[in-house]
Amino acid sequence: FTVNPDAELPHTTKSIAHRGYWYVDGTNNVPHNSIAGLQRAQKLEGCYAAEFDVWRTADGVLVINHNASIGGVTIKTANYSEIKDMTLSNDEKLPTLELYLNEYLKNTSIRLMIHVKDPECIDDIIAMLRDKSILDKADWLISTYAEAKSVIDKCKSEAPDMVLFHPNDDVVKTYAQLATDGITLNYNSNTVNKDYSCIKRAHEAGVKVLVWNDVDSKASMLKYMGLGADYFNTNRPQLLIELRKKSFIEK
Repeated sequence: FTVNPDAELPHTTKSIAHRGYWYVDGTNNVPHNSIAGLQRAQKLEGCYAAEFDVWRTADGVLVINHNASIGGVTIKTANYSEIKDMTLSNDEKLPTLELYLNEYLKNTSIRLMIHVKDPECIDDIIAMLRDKSILDKADWLISTYAEAKSVIDKCKSEAPDMVLFHPNDDVVKTYAQLATDGITLNYNSNTVNKDYSCIKRAHEAGVKVLVWNDVDSKASMLKYMGLGADYFNTNRPQLLIELRKKSFIEK
């Protein structure tokens, strides 16, 4: 591939462990969104954050899971008692946000990247983070601009370093407005592939960019690093950390 000559310090791309640091070598993996995956991310030197997905049960319990259902049970419409004994492939019980954050408090060397799957639970998440005095340790992945702006309004004064990632899917705002709001764009790699200049244009307006999807191989990482991506949400955070230590970009 061709390295972008306008790239901005490509070796500074930050490594976010997608659903935790669950992938190691193909044989010693742990489940997505598990406590074990969080623990591995915490021990991974150079890891920026562990990303995880949050839902709320019908009776108000916040749980960690990627999909809307587990074991054939829809989380939003189920009471916690219906899913509390379900286990992951390593025999962990389905983590609650309470359990996940308590584990995080043992080692706060990385940040939390909260992927909000159900916007109705945003206030509950904020309250729990505030109660544990770690609101300033959380970054957010939010689906719509209105929800993103709401989190900023509720949290920014207490968490000035908070990064709020927002997909470009429904953006009707200009780059300048996103810069003013302090919102980082969350680009699917397919979006970048259609227009390699989109990252540069965002940077020129003061907007940072996260790239996800197809950022797990050496070749793809070097490609988007060369284009100046600020963050990767990757299944292989260790690989990015290793590449980032290089003083050159391979051709």
